[in-house]
Amino acid sequence: MDRIEYNIELLRRRISPEHNILTHTVNRSPLLLPAAGITGGILLHEFFSTYLLAAVAAFITGLFALAVNKFGTRGIIALLAVSAGILLGYARIDFFSRYDSADINSCNFNEKVPQVISATVLTHPLKKPPRNWSFSFADFQDERTSIYARVNSVFNGTDHQPADGKIFVTLPAAKGDPVFDALAPGTHIKMNCIMRKPRKQSNPGQFDFAGYLAAQKIKYTAFTNDIKAIEITGRDKYSLTSLSGVFRTKALELLAKGFDRSEPALNMAAAVTLGERSTLPPAMYESLRKSGLMHLLSLSGLHIGMITAMIWWLGKLFALTRKQRGALCLLLLMLFILAVPSRSPVIRAAVVCSVFCLSAILGKRAVSFNTLSLAAIILLLVNPRNLFNTGFVLSFLAVAGILIFYKPIQNRLVSVLKIDRINSRITRWLCYYILSILTMGTCAMIFGAGACLYYFYGTNILSPVWTILSMPVFSILLSAGLLKIAAVSVIPGIEYIFNPVLEWCALIFSKQLELTAAIPAGFIQTGSISAALIAAFYLCLLIFAYSSHYQKRLPKRISAGAALAVILMILAAKWTNSHPNGLRLTVFSVGHGACSMITLPDASCYIMDCGSKNIDDLGRSVIINYAAYRDIKTADAAILSHNHLDHVNGIDGIVNGLRPEKIIVNRYFCDESRSVARTVMEIGKGIINSRPDDFSDCDAVFSFYSPQKIPANDINAQSMAAVIEYAGRKIIFPGDMPPQQQRQMLEQIPDIRADILILPHHGFSKWAQPSFIEQASPSIAIGSCREYDYLKRGFKSDGITTFYTPVNGCIEILIKPDGEIIAETMH
Repeated sequence: MDRIEYNIELLRRRISPEHNILTHTVNRSPLLLPAAGITGGILLHEFFSTYLLAAVAAFITGLFALAVNKFGTRGIIALLAVSAGILLGYARIDFFSRYDSADINSCNFNEKVPQVISATVLTHPLKKPPRNWSFSFADFQDERTSIYARVNSVFNGTDHQPADGKIFVTLPAAKGDPVFDALAPGTHIKMNCIMRKPRKQSNPGQFDFAGYLAAQKIKYTAFTNDIKAIEITGRDKYSLTSLSGVFRTKALELLAKGFDRSEPALNMAAAVTLGERSTLPPAMYESLRKSGLMHLLSLSGLHIGMITAMIWWLGKLFALTRKQRGALCLLLLMLFILAVPSRSPVIRAAVVCSVFCLSAILGKRAVSFNTLSLAAIILLLVNPRNLFNTGFVLSFLAVAGILIFYKPIQNRLVSVLKIDRINSRITRWLCYYILSILTMGTCAMIFGAGACLYYFYGTNILSPVWTILSMPVFSILLSAGLLKIAAVSVIPGIEYIFNPVLEWCALIFSKQLELTAAIPAGFIQTGSISAALIAAFYLCLLIFAYSSHYQKRLPKRISAGAALAVILMILAAKWTNSHPNGLRLTVFSVGHGACSMITLPDASCYIMDCGSKNIDDLGRSVIINYAAYRDIKTADAAILSHNHLDHVNGIDGIVNGLRPEKIIVNRYFCDESRSVARTVMEIGKGIINSRPDDFSDCDAVFSFYSPQKIPANDINAQSMAAVIEYAGRKIIFPGDMPPQQQRQMLEQIPDIRADILILPHHGFSKWAQPSFIEQASPSIAIGSCREYDYLKRGFKSDGITTFYTPVNGCIEILIKPDGEIIAETMH
C-alpha cells in the first residue's frame, strides 16, 4: 500500500458509517465482544466470589446498551454480547473450580499413609538436561522425573473405588527398567504411592508450582521412591492420548536418527522443531529470557505460520487448487499438533490456522481479529484458568499487537524510507521482507512488554533486531528438522544429508543466543511491577491505537501523556525495588538450610549463607529469581558462616549470576580435607577472604566473630557469627553455632544484644542457649528449617515474635532510617 492508498484508507475510515468503534467491531470482528466478556467474567470471579456481582455487572451493561440510543441496534447487540460473555465466563470458571465427588483431588489424604491408585499415563516421563551444578556430587537423592496421569480408581482397603481427576506423579528416572521404559501416553498403571499437596510458592520470584498445578485442576501430587511400586496393567491403543504419544515418540526418533541423543545439536533441533525444551540447560533459558527470543523456542504462531506457509508453497508448486491446499494444510497441521506438547500458544496458533484453512476450503475470507477471538473463546471455555497462564497471555498479546499496530507502522515506514520507489525488484523485496519482520517483532515486543515486566521482571527492547538476525538460521533449522522427519520416514539413509545442516545451524543458533544475551544494552530489568501499572500501560496503548486508527488528535495526545506518566511510575517502582528505604533483610524459605540477603539504601547487596538440603541449586532457583524480582544485578559479597552443605551449596549460582566481589569466610572454613570446602574455594578462586575485618557500608556496620576454642571435627562449632548494625538496630547471624560457642561469644562480647536474631542451627530449641537468648533479648527471632523440624524441635518463647520459614514462607524485614522495624511474610 503506497502513501496515496494509505491516505484514502484513512479518509474512508473517517467518513464510513463504521466510524463508531462498536459498529466497526460488530461488523468486522463480532467474536471479539463475547471474548472480552468471558475474560471480564473470569477476572470478576477471581476478585469477587458471588454470582450477584456478575449478574449486576451484566445487567448494568445490558441496561446501558438499551439506554444509549446513539449506538444503534448494532451497538446494543455488541454490549449485550459482552454482558452474555461476562455471565458465561463467570459461570464457567465457577464450575471449573469445583471438584466432582469422584474427583481424587476432592479427597483428603493422609500424607503418611501409602495409597494404591490405578491411572492412565498422559505424558512421557519428563526429560531433564545434565545438571551443571558444582555440588551435585553431594546430592544423595536419586535422579527423579515426572509424568501426568488421569486416575481411574483408588483402593479403599477392600476394593478399588472408581475415581477421576488428573494428578502429577514424581518417580525415579530408572532408565533401562522395563516398567519405566514402558511409561507412555495411554499406558495403564497401578502404583503404590504417597499423595501430597504441592508446596505453595514460598519465595518472591520463585516459580509457583502449586499455582501452576491448580490451573490444571490438580490438587495432589503422587510420590514414589521405587519404580517397582509401579505396575503396568495395560494400554490404550486407539485413544487420542495414545495416538499423540505414538506420534510424538516416532517424530523424536526420526529426528534423532543418526545423532547421539546427548548431543546439544539434537537437543536444540528438538526444541525448535517439536517443542522438546526439557533437555535444554538452564543457562540457555536465561539466554532466551535476556535476549527476548523466548518466542523462537516456544511453539506458537511463528512456527505454525512457517509450517503452513511451507506446505502452502509446496502445494502451489505441485499445482494444487486453493481448496486442495487448504485441506492439505489442515491435515498435516493436525498431525503436527499430535506430535508436539499441547501448550496454549500452539493450540491458539492451530485454531487460527485451522480457521484460515477452512476459509480456503469454503472459499471464504477469514478476519484475523475474529479468528483470534474464536481461539481465545475456545481455550478459555476449555480451561478458564488459561487466562492466568504466562504462555497464553504472552501469545495472545503478541498477536493482538501485530494485528493492531502492524499496518500503520509498516505503511509509515515504507513511506518514510521510500522503499516502494526502489527500482531493483530483488532489493525492494528484500527491504520489504526485513522491514516486515522488524515491524512484526516491534509490534509484538511493544504489546508483550507489559506482560514480560509483570511475569519476568524485565524485557528486551532490541528483541526485534535479534529476531531479524536469528531468523535465517532459525528458519533453516526448523525447515531442515521438519523435512528430515518427513524424509527419513520414507527414504532410509537420507538422515546423513540433514544431520550436518542441523548440527551447524543448532551450533550457530546457540551461539547467537549466548551473544545477544551477553549484550546488556537491550535488556531492561525493572523488578516487580504492580498489576495496576501494567493495566494502565495497556489502556494507554489501546487509546493510542484507537486514536491512530480514526485520526483523533486529542485522544492521541492524552494517551501519549498518560503513557509517559505510566513509564515514569514504572521507573519509580524499579528504583524502589533495588533501593529500599532503609535496610531490608530477606530470609528465604529453603527447607533445611540457611539463606538470607541484606539490601541497603544504595542498592548494595550481601548474601548471608546460601544452602539447602531440600532445594537443588538454590542459587539459581531461588536467589537469582529473587534478585530479578528486586532488580538486583550484582552482590557486594557473600558471607558464609561455615562449610556445611546446607549453608553453601548455592554459591555457584550466586557467583555466576550476581558476581560478588568477595566471599567472606573465617580461617576454619578453608579446610581442604573437606570436599565441600574445596568446591567453594574452586568456585570463588581469587575472591575468597578468610580473614575478614569489620567494615561499614551505607551506614550499616558489619562485624564478625569466630570462636577461639572448638572441639575436633565439629564443623558447626567453627561457625562465624555476623552482627549487622543499622539505625541503632542490630541483627545477629550465629550460623550453626552450638551452645558452648554461644557462651564463648557472650564472654567475648558481654554487652551483646540483638533486635533481630536468626536462631542458631535452624531454630532447633536445644541449640538455643538460654543465657545467649536472654542476653541478646531480641524482639524478633527467625528460624529456617523444614516443617517437620519446626513441629518437633522449634524454638518458642514468650515475649519474642518468632517467625519460621515453613510456616511464614519468605520473611522480609525493613529497618527504616529512624529505627522503625516493619516485618512482612509470604504466607
